[in-house]
Amino acid sequence: FFFLTIFVVSSLRLRQCKTPSWWLWLPLILSRINNWEVVAIPATIVVILILSERNKHVSPERQHLLPSDKETDSEVQKMRAELDRLRQDLDLLEDPETICSFGQMAFDGDGVDQDNVQAANWWKIAAEQNHACSQHNLALMYENGQGVPHDLTEAAKWYRIAAEQGHAGSQNNLGALYEGGDGVPQDNMIALDLYRQAAKGGDANAASNVLRLEVRTGRDKYQDIVMAFSDLMAADAPLIGDCSMLPYPKKTILYAIRWVMEDYETKREATTDRTLREGYDQMLPTLSYLLTRLARDWREIDLEDKDAIAELGGCDSFPDWALKLKAKYIDDDKASNEAYDVAIQVTKDKVEFEKRHGKSKENGPRTKKELDEEYNDLAKQLKISLEITRNRNSGH
Repeated sequence: FFFLTIFVVSSLRLRQCKTPSWWLWLPLILSRINNWEVVAIPATIVVILILSERNKHVSPERQHLLPSDKETDSEVQKMRAELDRLRQDLDLLEDPETICSFGQMAFDGDGVDQDNVQAANWWKIAAEQNHACSQHNLALMYENGQGVPHDLTEAAKWYRIAAEQGHAGSQNNLGALYEGGDGVPQDNMIALDLYRQAAKGGDANAASNVLRLEVRTGRDKYQDIVMAFSDLMAADAPLIGDCSMLPYPKKTILYAIRWVMEDYETKREATTDRTLREGYDQMLPTLSYLLTRLARDWREIDLEDKDAIAELGGCDSFPDWALKLKAKYIDDDKASNEAYDVAIQVTKDKVEFEKRHGKSKENGPRTKKELDEEYNDLAKQLKISLEITRNRNSGH
């Protein structure tokens, strides 16, 4: 009964497929075996194999329900293309240039809501991947306090990292921080070097910053030289000075005094500030006095006269015994020639400087910070000027 049932079922199901007809007789043949218990399990396995073989074939009536090979291949291709696109999107999300552009879109509000915080976040992600433009933008955000706390130290950090990669804008901005002492120690020499690097890299502002700071650095240097000599003259203005006692070589001091004089004359003509103009009016005669005294009274002293010159230092006028020294070392014509020569040299150097770099535009509109610096510089000079004037009026 078991094998007859299997035979009937198999016959009915196998009629729908292309299985060879001799398989239909296998259960009947097996049913004729007397000791069927022995072959029952193998026969069952054979029947299961027959049914599984049938499942590999589909009747023509159901053939249309399954996708064709072409349709399957097309679907696979679409899935692969979608997978490739997703991989490309993932690569873009990891690309610092793309991340930087996302930050710019957020900062500008281009296609998205304007959001400085989001822009700073995007730029920080790209900056940490060593993207110079993002590092520069992030530094600007810290410098201006946009989307992040105002932090000049952090701004200087990111400017420096970008500057080391040759980013001209960061070199220029880091130079400005060094020039002002903002977030970093004040250092004009480092600032000037950074400005020069940025100018070579094509930054539009760096070239003018180089010119401006070169003028300012030169002024600071010459003012320091003049101040050193002014301090010496304010403490003690000798009748005959020994050049070996000067803080700098005589020619260097003469040049510095004349340079500052011309600089003050130029500023006096350009300024509209009454206080500054009055200050320059007061300083120019003092500088002229220093120039004349240095050119006339300071000389290279012979070894045999050093003791006598040192003794003369405590006198307000020439005693009889010192007239011989006065005749030897004081020469008005020679002093005039020295002063004239240094004036000509300063003028030549300034003309040559303007030929190379163009005329300085520093005398245009001034910021409050620049005016404060000018007031402070002039105040220091005026203080020394008062001491020199006292000595001059007392007979020196």
